[in-house]
Amino acid sequence: MPAKRQRIVVKVGTNTLNGDLDRPDPWYMAALADEICDLRDAGHDVILVTSGAIGTGRHILGIKERPRDVRVRQACAAVGQARLMQDWAAAFARRGQHVAQVLLTYHTFAARESYLHMREAMAKLLEMGILPVVNENDTVSISEIDAGFGDNDRLSALVATKMEADLLVILSDVKGLYTKPPGTPGAALVPVVDEVDDEVRAMAGAKTSSGGRGGMASKLEAAALAMENGCAVVITAGREPHVLRRLMSGEPLGTRFAPRSRESGARRWLLLARAEGEVHVDAGAARALAAGKHLLPAGVTGVSGTFDVESVVTVVCEGRPVARAVSELSSADLARVKGLHTPEARALLGIEGAVNVTTKGKLLLLDETP
Repeated sequence: MPAKRQRIVVKVGTNTLNGDLDRPDPWYMAALADEICDLRDAGHDVILVTSGAIGTGRHILGIKERPRDVRVRQACAAVGQARLMQDWAAAFARRGQHVAQVLLTYHTFAARESYLHMREAMAKLLEMGILPVVNENDTVSISEIDAGFGDNDRLSALVATKMEADLLVILSDVKGLYTKPPGTPGAALVPVVDEVDDEVRAMAGAKTSSGGRGGMASKLEAAALAMENGCAVVITAGREPHVLRRLMSGEPLGTRFAPRSRESGARRWLLLARAEGEVHVDAGAARALAAGKHLLPAGVTGVSGTFDVESVVTVVCEGRPVARAVSELSSADLARVKGLHTPEARALLGIEGAVNVTTKGKLLLLDETP
């Protein structure tokens, strides 16, 4: 890895954090904290994404098996998160490093206002020399706790993308991506991946790890998300001695995913945000968007879903998503003026000036994404 100043997101999963224990391993936490502090001393910005809250809570509460009931898991997360942060704070205190707890849900990223607040807060923490320690807020994330971030793999990619990180390091319980399941005849470590395509996904399978909710499949999707937005990714064995120092010195550990061109902040948010509805357009409108023009009501053929002004929508032409956009009209108003020319739409809505469904500055053409 280059020696220049970088912004690095380090993600550690439950199995890596625990090792052979049924709770986070304090020795490993101390060792990883030392490595992260060394990176910070070298001038790099570092954000830590940690799993382990539910497992820590299970240990404290004496629950042996992973509970099926969502409410019990939420209770475990609430109990475990406090201890987990205490343990991280103690690990970093040995080096005089202050830490800050940052609990996130998917909705933090889906809504632009909350996303901007999160980004500004994290940037200020880094500016003040404080290490953000990020985890999913399992206590309130009813849907995410079952099928959300995948043991924080996707969360780490979202954080890396939103914070414009140069590198995401996913510390796993395997050495990287293999051509076949590790340990089977002919399995070989894949050193570099330029594109996460169907062939690469087939190498991962769908099996998840026993302690966490991730697995190589979720790590690949996280890597794809990050690399498509200009962030390099390394998936490697988290228990490898001095793994971060060796990576930063250029040693080829694990599997490296090459970054692609970086989207602007607004366009990157559009790519990741959850669409509230669909705006269906004709072929002429789709061509106009591709040419850099605004979307006008005359080109709209239909509206799906219910959304307000400034909501993210998917623009669809002949059944194919062609863009993500911020709608300047609510679904109700858009349904009233769809297919109308500007003077008619203006009269119907009782407004003066332009009547745009969306404008170029609030639009991401999906065909333009890497």
